[in-house]
Amino acid sequence: MAGNTIVLITGANSGIGYAASKIISSASPNYHVIVAGRSLQASIAAAAKKVEQEFGRVDVLINNAGVAHSSEASYKAQINAITETNVIGPLLVCEQFMPLVLKSKKPYSIFVSSSLASLGLATTPGSHYDSEMWQVYRMTKSALNMIAGVKVFPMCPGLVRSNLRGAKEENVSAGGRAGSADVSGETILSIIEGKRDIDVGKFVHKDGVHEWCSRMVNSRVPIYLPEIV
Repeated sequence: MAGNTIVLITGANSGIGYAASKIISSASPNYHVIVAGRSLQASIAAAAKKVEQEFGRVDVLINNAGVAHSSEASYKAQINAITETNVIGPLLVCEQFMPLVLKSKKPYSIFVSSSLASLGLATTPGSHYDSEMWQVYRMTKSALNMIAGVKVFPMCPGLVRSNLRGAKEENVSAGGRAGSADVSGETILSIIEGKRDIDVGKFVHKDGVHEWCSRMVNSRVPIYLPEIV
């Protein structure tokens, strides 16, 4: 695997993650994509050890797994459940896999976030981002955007087909407004191909960057996470 680019993507069993893994794999035989579902969080250390034994490194780490809603009854329980997946999960993945990423000669770390993380857009009168149904999701994505590391790209996938909003077709398609998840996959591919290096450290989307979040990351400082107990 010395000549291959090792890509690990979480939440890759459906939606944006699945589309990205499909597009990256078909882009070049030199891409070796390791797919992982949200269940990776239950055994992150074991997964990292297995990847290290088999590949020795990770060139591209894509934290994509996320949830938007929780069936928990209380508001506090909903916050805890969504934060565990959207914020704590990526932190734990980074804690275990970043040493492998730092072994790469060309490391990339991509966090699939959301424009909903913009508190400015959420408080703009009349904005479609201003909705109570996204309050907890917005909090967790704002927190995710604060995580920094090697050649980091927080990435907004845009409004695409995803079961993040629910399993019914009306939810998956956002009432027919959602585009193909392949668009998000192509954006991720453009990042790992180096085509977006000029935007490193900025919150990117398919057409450019979100200026309201463009200076939030020191893009070339390795992640050093405190021990989580």
